[in-house]
Amino acid sequence: RFVVLEALRRDGHALQFAAKSLRSDKEIVLEAARLRGDAIVSASRELRADPEVVLEALSRDGRALAAASAELRSDPDIVIEAVRQNGMALQFATKELRADRDFVLRAVREDGMALGGARIDLRKDRDLVLEAVRRDGRALAGAFLAEHREDREVVLAAVQQDWRALEHAACELQADREVAMAAVKQDWRSLQWLPESICADSGLMAEAVRQDAGALRWAADTLRSDPALRRLAEESGRRVLGGCSAPTPRCTCGHALC
Repeated sequence: RFVVLEALRRDGHALQFAAKSLRSDKEIVLEAARLRGDAIVSASRELRADPEVVLEALSRDGRALAAASAELRSDPDIVIEAVRQNGMALQFATKELRADRDFVLRAVREDGMALGGARIDLRKDRDLVLEAVRRDGRALAGAFLAEHREDREVVLAAVQQDWRALEHAACELQADREVAMAAVKQDWRSLQWLPESICADSGLMAEAVRQDAGALRWAADTLRSDPALRRLAEESGRRVLGGCSAPTPRCTCGHALC
């Protein structure tokens, strides 16, 4: 027992190599859970149904909910603790909770990414999608209907919360100046998801180049050699990298990356 405890203090995964009797020892399993939440997958069935053990594990890794008993996976308070640690943990809740709109709303208010774990019909619910993206823009990827990625209010809310949501927006909205600017103001790397038509906007490209001179390589052909943009890059104290004058590969739809 002493040897196992010492091993667990170094690596919670060591629980899987312990004797069956030790995997039923609450003190040992709690020690493992304090180090790695997913260690409880090796615990006895009784301890995976113990709220204290499971909550300890969830405080480290919300996805440890997958190893909990069905009773605990149906407990709203237990599941919310998991979602607080990792929104994607909702997928491990019982189907009844994942189909409960009020509970899913509670979950997405904790973490927008919980939307991806809801039942499909709830992932189609515009109000839930909007609430989710306001909490975490990346939740746009969990919207089941393409129409939500074509919904300007939803997409703008998502991008304003997290520029990376731009990747999941419909092409028409990636070409929307307000949406594009909301993303670029946060991080110039969002240019990779913009079509050439919007990368011909001097104001938008100036915003990107102020952040990093390397952004110039994403500019449309008509702007790439623009003296004002190059001067802006130089004035910001960054060297325009060799190759900025070379065209950025684009697919037939005009996007730098598809």
